Amino acid sequence: MTRKESAVDVLIIGAGPAGLVAALWMSKCGINTRLVEQRPYHLRVGGADGIHPRSMEMFESFGIDEEITQVWEPITGWALWCRNAEGALARSARMENPTPVRCRWGPGLLQQGIIERIVKQHILEQSCVQIDYETTPISLVIKEDSLGDPDSHPCVLTLRHDDGAGVSDELVRAKYVIGADGARSWTRKQLGFEMQGTRTRSVWGVTDLVVVSDFPDIRLCSTINSYGEGGLFFLRRERGLIRFYVQLNRADEELPATSITQELIIETLQKLLRPYTLSVKRCEWWSTYTVAHYLSDGMTKYDRIFLVGDAVHNHSPLVGLGMNISMQDSYNLGWKLAGVLKTELNSTILSTYESERRPVAEELIETDRFHLQLFDAVTATGSEPAWMLEREEAMQPSMQGFAVNYLDPLLTAAVGINRRPGALIELGKRFPQLNVANHATGKVYSIQTLLKSEGKFHVVVFAGDLSIPHELNRFNTFGTALKQIENQIMVKFNVIAVHRASKTATELASMAEIFFPVDETTGRDYDRVYCDMETNYEEAGIGEYGAVVLVRPDQYVGWSGELEDVQDLTRYLQPIFETKKQVPYNN
Repeated sequence: MTRKESAVDVLIIGAGPAGLVAALWMSKCGINTRLVEQRPYHLRVGGADGIHPRSMEMFESFGIDEEITQVWEPITGWALWCRNAEGALARSARMENPTPVRCRWGPGLLQQGIIERIVKQHILEQSCVQIDYETTPISLVIKEDSLGDPDSHPCVLTLRHDDGAGVSDELVRAKYVIGADGARSWTRKQLGFEMQGTRTRSVWGVTDLVVVSDFPDIRLCSTINSYGEGGLFFLRRERGLIRFYVQLNRADEELPATSITQELIIETLQKLLRPYTLSVKRCEWWSTYTVAHYLSDGMTKYDRIFLVGDAVHNHSPLVGLGMNISMQDSYNLGWKLAGVLKTELNSTILSTYESERRPVAEELIETDRFHLQLFDAVTATGSEPAWMLEREEAMQPSMQGFAVNYLDPLLTAAVGINRRPGALIELGKRFPQLNVANHATGKVYSIQTLLKSEGKFHVVVFAGDLSIPHELNRFNTFGTALKQIENQIMVKFNVIAVHRASKTATELASMAEIFFPVDETTGRDYDRVYCDMETNYEEAGIGEYGAVVLVRPDQYVGWSGELEDVQDLTRYLQPIFETKKQVPYNN
């Protein structure tokens, strides 16, 4: 039998959330991609379910936020309960869960399989991505003598297709490979990387149930710490389900795996809820995990093969961050890989994947470890130590996905515009939600909703008061220079201008072409100029004379400066972009 052979730009191994987000980037950017998964396709039950606000911003940038929010359950508040040494169970606090400052989203819950289905549907809207289930990689060879050739396919893999009707092998040559194949990653093993970390004795059960209970906060996200017995927390889910996490033993106790059953998990959670009652009407899924914390000692090989998600970091599902961090790994990597393949970006940018994402993975491990320590401390003492409560509060930006601060000097400038302490716009951090009104229509937008994930860099120009002739001249001078930069690097920016004049005090026709362009097919573009409708300049830390903020395709701030800092902007862009012609900027 003749073995089938094929070539592809990107081969993604694993169709979980991390693999699907990587494939979604490739589909948005038109990259020839294969996504393979050894499981047969069916709607997954169980798995992860937490969606933090930063992930919702990512979904919005891809245009799938509405499909998520139509079916998810937002986390609107928390209840904290404690059982004291005398055995009495009482509520210690009940609190609202406010939306984070300058963000449109709070956290929510949705079963992993539904998220995967929504993302997959959007991937398949483009013909450049092929998804193959029941397909397993069985060999990987890296042709090191071809690594220096950007047009080569140095990653040679054998894929085995087994759909039940027969088995066949295929030889696939890929320019790049993304290993999104989970905690037992085959890709990681082929690269020779090892998981380093620790494994504890602490065992938790997790289950999705439909229940009837007289517990007062059964439909609220609740945490129960039971002195000397263990911890329990649960969260309201879609379709009437509740996700329960149940501590089955203390950290210093051994619990044989053979003794763990669905019945044991339910009996334990009923015990931790007493004197309240709970009866189970339906169990959709259950599993257990022994708490362990592992981190791969490598994330990329030759900047040709990359690991994302659980292939890099293993931890408990307790804090609901795993799926989010995994998707954000791919969100960081995808635009870089697509830009290199389209010969827009210098391939050296690929080295920033590990330098930017490894610190995030390390913080994830520490955050998970701390929260488990908090459960153990309350179980042992009956109360939460004050220092732990303070640290838990300080961790909230991490829990929301907003603590990420990228520092690689290739993509994050060392110095930006002078801003006051606490300013919303910071180098290396995600661009915040700031409301503006379209100059032509008056329609209100958040600037972040205008930063679509299409592979483009975004240039946000805070233009100042354009009713002042001198400020209008500065603005147009910068616009002319920005157009010249576009011509030099042969890419188009997503340009957004925010001015402080009244709409009747300045006209679009007086602005440089890059801010009010015309297309032969679609006509004038009225979606580039906006009015500051609140106090965005002050909160963002921008002076009255404005500033320029360069935002990466993944919505993180890379550079900022004054409107006159064109040469500094050019120096920032030069090593990032693969320039085709060297046209010096004429000041």
